[in-house]
Amino acid sequence: MTADVSVVIPVYNGARYLADAIESVLGQRPRPREVLVVDDGSTDASARVAERFAGVRCLRERHRGLGAAHNRGVALASGELVAFLDQDDVWQPRKLERQLTAYARDDRLEVVFGHVRQFVSPELDARSAGRLVCPPRAEPGYLIGAALFRREALAHVGPFREDLVTGNFIDWMARARDRGLREAMLPDVVLRRRLHTANYGRVRRDARRDYARVLKAALDRRRGTVAHSG
Repeated sequence: MTADVSVVIPVYNGARYLADAIESVLGQRPRPREVLVVDDGSTDASARVAERFAGVRCLRERHRGLGAAHNRGVALASGELVAFLDQDDVWQPRKLERQLTAYARDDRLEVVFGHVRQFVSPELDARSAGRLVCPPRAEPGYLIGAALFRREALAHVGPFREDLVTGNFIDWMARARDRGLREAMLPDVVLRRRLHTANYGRVRRDARRDYARVLKAALDRRRGTVAHSG
């Protein structure tokens, strides 16, 4: 059985963990109709890892950043529903099944989230692992990898910002909520988020600046709405 779901996996120099991510997608029942790996100009073996998997389409692009990779995947997606997965995370085995069930119960939903459990990547030594803060319990996962979207909702809200290094999805969700996107949070764990020494938010010094830009954009939109209504 195949679900009408397109899965987009953006990758940039993520060969180390990419196979685990892809395997967690291909192991879903029902299987997604297509898996699109968008290689954002990697200089490592990321594309070769993706191309080893039957049924996975690998798109080699020039390096333009995470937002552009997400948008490229959405533009090529053919499924009614679209899901994303970061190159270093993994889905729980029944992720798609549970979210598809939620859509079947309420066809008004436009995005369905689930809970996330974080884990320290097992190859880290004790000293490196000790520097990471890993929550002991699962938490509500307002992360792009924990969601399943209607493609129409992605089009309605608009593309991911390509001028941000980090915070692209936070910005998208802020715009979605401003538009009243109908969402649900499942109690089930659907995503395992890997903690390691090269997580994007840890290695990018411009992360805080981008988050500040996202917050400012949200505040500006709300001020504009208030001014317009007044």
